[in-house]
Amino acid sequence: MPRKDDWGLVHRVVLRPEERTANIPEETKKVPFEMWVKGRLKSDADLGQEVTI
Repeated sequence: MPRKDDWGLVHRVVLRPEERTANIPEETKKVPFEMWVKGRLKSDADLGQEVTI
C-alpha cells in the first residue's frame, strides 16, 4: 500500500481519442492525450485510487 510521502507516478487520460481536435495529425488523433506526473503522495492510498501529489 502506498504511504504518505512515497514517491509515485500518476497517470491520467486527459482527452480520449474522440474528444481530440481535428487539427492534429491522423496518427495523433487515434491515441488518447495522457498526462504523467511524478511526485510524493500527500496521503496514504490504495493501488488504483486517485491521489494528490
